[in-house]
Amino acid sequence: MRRENSDFATEFVTSAGDFKTNKDYFALVELDDYACWVLADGLDSSTEQLSSEIVVNSILSDFTENPTMKKRKIKEYIRNANQILAEKSRTMNLQSTVLVIISDYHSIRWAHLGNTRLYHLRKERIKTKTKDHSIAQMMLEVGDIEQQQLNQHQERNNLDKYLGNGEKARPKISKKVELKDDDILILCTSGFWENMKDQQFKSDLEEIEGPQELVDNLETKMISNSGNHLDNYSLTTIFINKVLQEKSKKSKFSIKKIAMFLIPILLLSGGAFLYNKRVSRIRSKVTAAKSKFNRASRLVKKGQGSKAKPELKKSRESFKKLGKDEQVAKIDEQLELIDAQELEKKGDEKIQAGNYVEGLSDYKEAKTIYLKVGEYDLKEIEDKIFRCNRILKAKDYEGEGSESYKSGSYNEAKQKYNLAAEIYRNHNAQANLKEINTKLAETTEKITNNDQSNKISDMKAEANEYLQMGDYKSAINKYIEAKVICSNLGLTEEVERINNKIKQINNNSVIKKAEEYEDDAEIELNKQNFSEAIFNYKQAEKLYSEYSLSAKVAKVREKIASIEAAQLLDEAETKEELGDKQFKNQKYDEALESYQQVKEIYSGKNMKDKVDKVTEKIIDVRATKKFKRAKEQEKLGDELAQKEKYDKSLMKYKQAKDIYQEVNKLEDFNRVQQKIEKANQGKKGFFSKLFS
Repeated sequence: MRRENSDFATEFVTSAGDFKTNKDYFALVELDDYACWVLADGLDSSTEQLSSEIVVNSILSDFTENPTMKKRKIKEYIRNANQILAEKSRTMNLQSTVLVIISDYHSIRWAHLGNTRLYHLRKERIKTKTKDHSIAQMMLEVGDIEQQQLNQHQERNNLDKYLGNGEKARPKISKKVELKDDDILILCTSGFWENMKDQQFKSDLEEIEGPQELVDNLETKMISNSGNHLDNYSLTTIFINKVLQEKSKKSKFSIKKIAMFLIPILLLSGGAFLYNKRVSRIRSKVTAAKSKFNRASRLVKKGQGSKAKPELKKSRESFKKLGKDEQVAKIDEQLELIDAQELEKKGDEKIQAGNYVEGLSDYKEAKTIYLKVGEYDLKEIEDKIFRCNRILKAKDYEGEGSESYKSGSYNEAKQKYNLAAEIYRNHNAQANLKEINTKLAETTEKITNNDQSNKISDMKAEANEYLQMGDYKSAINKYIEAKVICSNLGLTEEVERINNKIKQINNNSVIKKAEEYEDDAEIELNKQNFSEAIFNYKQAEKLYSEYSLSAKVAKVREKIASIEAAQLLDEAETKEELGDKQFKNQKYDEALESYQQVKEIYSGKNMKDKVDKVTEKIIDVRATKKFKRAKEQEKLGDELAQKEKYDKSLMKYKQAKDIYQEVNKLEDFNRVQQKIEKANQGKKGFFSKLFS
């Protein structure tokens, strides 16, 4: 048998991460001639049914009944699962990604929908990595992002293909890939790979001795990369220790094959008239559908997509009834092309109205569709995108110039306005050019008066220096000199501001009030009333800031920062004690949340020892949580064994045993091993009774 002459070893880990429910699901079947591995990631929020489990069980059931590596059957497995998912949906659509791998122990073929991935490693290199059905993958393929950005991009989980989306499942199915000894297959959900870099999957492989060690190694790396948030994750490793050696097959042309060719010929000869009549009708329908399609295609090329749509839809319906999938696909491309043209037209309208940001978004979306359709001249849309980007760049320059203008940096403002004006001229943006020319004229006028403005600024700066030294009289005199110049220039608002400043300086009682706030803060601090102390210091800071007493402001801020730091560390210690109690009371998720908050505080303060200590506690909680899950699996195994459901009980016992081994619970490991042996004996006895 094929399985006996090969050596495939599989290990896996799946976890809820920081969530209460794990929506990932993995299972496998190893038959004599074929093996099948299925990993799914539930996308919905249903609490009644686990969509990933439904998908995996459906595919493995179909595979077990009819094991094969044919593309048509694999597509059928997945479409059946999609149908079952739709039938089981109640208040909401059940949705899931899926990755299926089937092997004849010599080669593999895989199929997938969504962003559950396969990595095929050979000689410490990634030979193949599946492409996600995500917006991020599309952005990578059109060059909007780099390869190294894919795993962490915000659109990585925004999928355009998955099970349960209300559409016919169209999985990506690979060709047959021949395996070699020592190949490694890695299956993982997005919760795992989004916290990994591709090179981490292939590092340290020389030192790895088996699939379990690789699982442990990769899981450790992933957790260390994950930060404060850990989603559901699953990882499966398959070590191809030995591949089945296929014997070369000689071509044979047997009597049976001759009969297979002859039977259809005989049948056709007997009913040639009816056959030809039917073909004639079909060809007539095909001709009519093609005619509609060609008319519509000409309209699309002329940019008249709205007129072409009805014809295309009628043509599509005809081709679909005729089973012409290739033509249906071409029409779908045309419909997508129309969508892109309509998006481009909307972009034109928005640009015409001056809405460049939304217009650019429509252009880019249209370009993505054009790229997807293929064989489309992108020059016009790329020119529009380029023009839009340049005008947006000019608007940035204009905005920077306005900011500089507001802050009084008129020379810098003029430079930015000139850069914007040049772009507007080059791209014939007349309305924008008219507006920027007005701003340039105003800026030039400001520069002319800049000497007087600088003189005012210098006087105000001198006044502030006197104010810092406590020489209020000299400060007031300088402000009065500045006010005279402002009056001559007609700067009424600035005159009013200077008058207010003079009034503030004369009001010494306010400074005294600030000092009183400081005294009150010291009293509250001695009483350990941190919030009250901070409040008083901030009141003092506010008053000092009004008088530009920077030295006093800085000193008060130091005190506030010191109190807030002490308060934060006190909060961390309280949180850590709470986490310890939650851990003790077996509230593992709550304990993890408390410890993560504590870790974040210590990390922010660069307190490495405390970070390491809390990290150890987090690891202990997760290990204890796994141990508890192992107990639950063992209990389920006991219940299934009692009901003589030995296959299922063995699966539960094995899961429990693997976790006990992982968390170094030798006594529990040995106990479950004994139960496995008893279940195997029970299984043999069950079949003996069945066939006796």
